[in-house]
Amino acid sequence: ITSQTEFENTRMAHQDLLRRMIGSLPVASALLDRNMRYLVWSNAWVSDMALPSDIDLKGQSHMDVLPDIATPMRAHFEQALKGNPLGKDNERIVRDSGITHIVDWRMQPWTDKTGVTGGVLILINFKYTGSPRVAGQKDDTAVQQPLKHLAEFISNSMA
Repeated sequence: ITSQTEFENTRMAHQDLLRRMIGSLPVASALLDRNMRYLVWSNAWVSDMALPSDIDLKGQSHMDVLPDIATPMRAHFEQALKGNPLGKDNERIVRDSGITHIVDWRMQPWTDKTGVTGGVLILINFKYTGSPRVAGQKDDTAVQQPLKHLAEFISNSMA
């Protein structure tokens, strides 16, 4: 076996491990390419985003699958594609349906083997989900669970 073959075998094993790791994360997580198409996603992504349990997201556009969340986050995605990791804790996201989420989120850019930003890893910890708000209603609060270290670890594993 040549050094190149060993390198490729190791790289493929790392990619498989990364796919399995993202898929089993207990927080909503998705790996998207430069065009916002799904590469890998967790079961928590499907359940927390209220998607059908049998959905196959591979290659689908995030904008088409979740337009009511993707559109307001597009500017963040564009920043992440420039190599800037982003995130915020306790952010309120109100979907077109009126459902409110309070989340901690991270967008971590990842690079391909040439060093070019290949896409973004998105991690979202849903802390609160509620029906459409009634005037004067207060949101529940939850303990912060920042995702920064997890996002950085996974992003560094991609290189």
